[in-house]
Amino acid sequence: MSSSKVNILVLEDDPQDIEFLKIQVDEIPRLKLWVTTRISDAEFILGRQPIDIILTDLELPDGETLSTFNKLHTDFPNIPIVILTGMDDETLARKAIKDGAQDYLIKGETDGKLLDRVIQHALERKQSEERLDAMHHQELESARFESVGRLAKGVAHEVLNPISIITMAAETLLENPELDPIKRGQLISEILDASSRCKKIANGMLDFSTHHELKYEKTPLHELIDGALDFLRHHWQKQEVEIVRCYEKASFSDLRLDPIMMRHALVNLFTNSLAAMPDGGRLQICTLLDDEKNQIHITISDTGTGIPKEYLNKVFDPFFTTKNQWKDLGLGLSVVKRIIASHQGKVHIDNELDEGTCVTLTLPL
Repeated sequence: MSSSKVNILVLEDDPQDIEFLKIQVDEIPRLKLWVTTRISDAEFILGRQPIDIILTDLELPDGETLSTFNKLHTDFPNIPIVILTGMDDETLARKAIKDGAQDYLIKGETDGKLLDRVIQHALERKQSEERLDAMHHQELESARFESVGRLAKGVAHEVLNPISIITMAAETLLENPELDPIKRGQLISEILDASSRCKKIANGMLDFSTHHELKYEKTPLHELIDGALDFLRHHWQKQEVEIVRCYEKASFSDLRLDPIMMRHALVNLFTNSLAAMPDGGRLQICTLLDDEKNQIHITISDTGTGIPKEYLNKVFDPFFTTKNQWKDLGLGLSVVKRIIASHQGKVHIDNELDEGTCVTLTLPL
């Protein structure tokens, strides 16, 4: 076992269980113990002491069952948590592990060596999770820059259109100082509209190219989808792809999402669909509420070439490449899967070669 010092915060309100833990900790010099009986006191300690790991009972004076764990895990996500449980509530402890706890210990059934081993393993697993999260985040950032490169040409064309409008309107105003006031007003409105369009495009590119930490906030889903489609307007208009929206009546304005990363996922999916329809087709985006499961489904279907069956089991592999039109598929879909997973969601693909592909994103409400 490691010899480095470990600071442990124990949340337990049973004096006998506290004394039992103290005896075990005394056997291991590297362990230092803080003990409290309430979540509110634990938050005070965690704000002032360098705690490495939390051991907590699930039944406390100011917390019951999983609410105790969930509050600690939400407020202090970087500190590993081990559940202290009795013989009669192991099922609850396993549920806490599923929700993010590192392990559990049965009260009265442990000794110093077992306690030390569980603590060490919990710390190592948490460190591994953090390294893996950092790698995933780096992958998302790298993929965003890759997307910027692929989209830059189309965006440049899209910027040129409003710039041309601004230039022609400005030249008309300069060359005709006595222009009719109504016509003059129309030209000024065109300049303002085109300028607003340029600003919107520039902001979209900044969203993609700027380093971004995940941040969840209330986001209007349908506006998010429309924004992603608008970002690719030049592409689908040039290819004469019909855009069909069939949105659920509910606005879904209170969904807690990271709007920048979700928009990135949608742009990736729309880009894949457009690449499969170089000669035109239909791209349909639908939203559907599942009241029973408290979920929302976003389906993105196209009438493109579809994905060859031999590639279907590989499309979420970030290192999957081919020498044909599906060469960027692995990168795009692996990133989409990571982003949706970070929102506790799932991605499913239905596909028919030469008939099209349908991607379904399922998100919790």
